[in-house]
Amino acid sequence: EVKILEMAGQVASCMNTGWSFTTSTDYIYDNAQIEVADGTAHLTETGTAEINGLGDAFLASDITNGYTYNTPTNLFGSVYAVAYYEYVSPYPGRLKIYSMDELGNIQASSILNLQANQPSNAKIKHVYGDVYAVFYSGQYINGSGVSNYSVGFIETFSVDSLGNAVLISSSMYNGEIPNSYFNDVQQMSPGLFGVFFTGDLTAGTGLTYANLKMFNIDNSGNITDTGKYLQYGGGAGYSFGNQKIFQRSASRYLIFYSQYNTTNWISTSYAKIIDVDSLGNITQPFDASEMVGITDVYGLSQKNDNIFYAYSYTGGVAGGENGSVIIKTISVDNSGSVSNIDTLSALTDYTYPYPQSVTNISGDNYLMLVGGTLYDVNWNNLGAGAYLNSFSIDNNGNISNDFLDSYQYSSGNLGYAGSILNIGQNLYVLNYTGSASISDYNYKGYLVTFIFDSAGNINLTGNSLNYLDGSSNSSSLVHTSGDFYTIFYADNNTQQGVFDLVTIVSDGTISAILDTFVFSGSSMSIINGSLVSTNKYLNFVYTTYSGGYQFTVASLSYTYYGQLYTDQVQTISSAQPLQFTETGVLKDFTEAATKGDTGEIYYQLS
Repeated sequence: EVKILEMAGQVASCMNTGWSFTTSTDYIYDNAQIEVADGTAHLTETGTAEINGLGDAFLASDITNGYTYNTPTNLFGSVYAVAYYEYVSPYPGRLKIYSMDELGNIQASSILNLQANQPSNAKIKHVYGDVYAVFYSGQYINGSGVSNYSVGFIETFSVDSLGNAVLISSSMYNGEIPNSYFNDVQQMSPGLFGVFFTGDLTAGTGLTYANLKMFNIDNSGNITDTGKYLQYGGGAGYSFGNQKIFQRSASRYLIFYSQYNTTNWISTSYAKIIDVDSLGNITQPFDASEMVGITDVYGLSQKNDNIFYAYSYTGGVAGGENGSVIIKTISVDNSGSVSNIDTLSALTDYTYPYPQSVTNISGDNYLMLVGGTLYDVNWNNLGAGAYLNSFSIDNNGNISNDFLDSYQYSSGNLGYAGSILNIGQNLYVLNYTGSASISDYNYKGYLVTFIFDSAGNINLTGNSLNYLDGSSNSSSLVHTSGDFYTIFYADNNTQQGVFDLVTIVSDGTISAILDTFVFSGSSMSIINGSLVSTNKYLNFVYTTYSGGYQFTVASLSYTYYGQLYTDQVQTISSAQPLQFTETGVLKDFTEAATKGDTGEIYYQLS
């Protein structure tokens, strides 16, 4: 039997100290007083918490004009990179390298000058050792002063362990041909990268294709165009949505894409198999297969090895006819043959039912967030609310005949379609911003808890929280620790960034806001936020506007206080005699009493 004493004055240590405990199923303990997670046991926190405020921050390149919609990428350890541009003509692109330690301290290490202006959709890939590559599209002004928009770039850079970075090489993956919209990049084999983009490889044709082009990047960061590429789909009068790529084997890839005919306004979606060898040679063993029953794909995910599902919608006729949400499954066999399996077309009560996201909750059950729009006879665009719909897909790709259940979570205009977070077992919380009616454009913020059972039923717990009475187009919810959760959003009315701290417990009860931290900034927009350490620091990026755009990387810190069951000894016991060595078993604890004949050992936090 092991008894753990929390001594007076050691509350802060309780939060960050644990006992290595990897065989919890063999022991008896009170899980209301001792938490076991990831092989560690520690005293359960109770009481309350508070937000301290900004732990550390830096401004982008220490200038007042910086702008980004790119999210930070974790390169390694505590080192991050984010692409942005200065909001001063010609809007030069920059790559910021910074580090954030476990205490929330931020060190701005390096700023790299990118070749293009206004970098967008930046994606960073590890090449080898300390070498990385950033892929993006942006504006390029050539030596003659001609400005071409949306030119594709690859740039390599090295980063040492402290975050000091140096640019190595740069290449335009589509020459100076404009309107090259970067979609994605895949590392096909060591040093071989495939860039997926839409546009053309020849200037002045007026044609638009989906493209895959192959590049070698060696261990030193040198970029070489292999000259190997593939154009598929498209032609005159076409545009494309983003391509979605899945790797099927070492050399085989499955590509999903949608193309839109700007002449007849018809969208068609396809699935296509390609093979890429280690030298970058591309072959097409099969023709592209049309995904019958679905047009423009809003989203697509993988069910299992061979089954994929996509979702979209069909719009009704402006003036009152209803549109439908479309869910489609297809299979891809080992030969690369693509087959349509099943389609669910669910009629809604609004003209344009936009599917926002699909989440696989458990097993075969899924939840879809849908935000709708109505058109009246006078062509007025009216909000129509938002729904949470459930459906099922089995392992063979068969879809339920209709939605299993539906819950209208917003009856007015939708600001932010929301996110779903699992609280525990079958309890979930929905976070969204929306308005009460179609004439109201103040997007208030809400949390709603619900139970999602194995039959696909959405059962509200009756608990909700209206955390924002102002207006916000977006909001994020992250789990902080224990029952504590942090909401962060930009308030359009006050033009401030706001962090709210709440608790959500196992029965779905949501507390009132326990603490709030507000930071100022006109035209506030929060770009990214995620927990990066166990010490409760939040790493996020936000932009502000006050005579010029500015983006800032910052951390937010928390303090937990209150009771941690200090009134009694906490016990973990076993029916079998336990053998303890003097060192290495009970780490982070100091023996507080001598061993007695009973075999009990008393420890206090060190």
